[in-house]
Amino acid sequence: MRQTIIAVIIAVLAVVFALQNSQDAILTLYFWDVKFSLALLIIITLIIGIAVGMLLRMKRIMNDKRTISELKKKIVFLEAPKNTSSSNPSSKQV
Repeated sequence: MRQTIIAVIIAVLAVVFALQNSQDAILTLYFWDVKFSLALLIIITLIIGIAVGMLLRMKRIMNDKRTISELKKKIVFLEAPKNTSSSNPSSKQV
């Protein structure tokens, strides 16, 4: 709940900041020049940053889930009762 509130506050502050910067800006990528509102450019950059952050976090979460699954399998294997009758010399029949 607290993370949601913080995210909403940051989003509202970003929108207010973007709206206060409404002058035009030129975006240049190699030979491509595009004229945007600075507010729109800031919001697009914010959205791209959030998307990249979420993708990186999802990769980390997937790796963590895989590690947890492997460790659970290892725990089950280590906790399984072992057949010790073959190694117990008193259980041999003569």
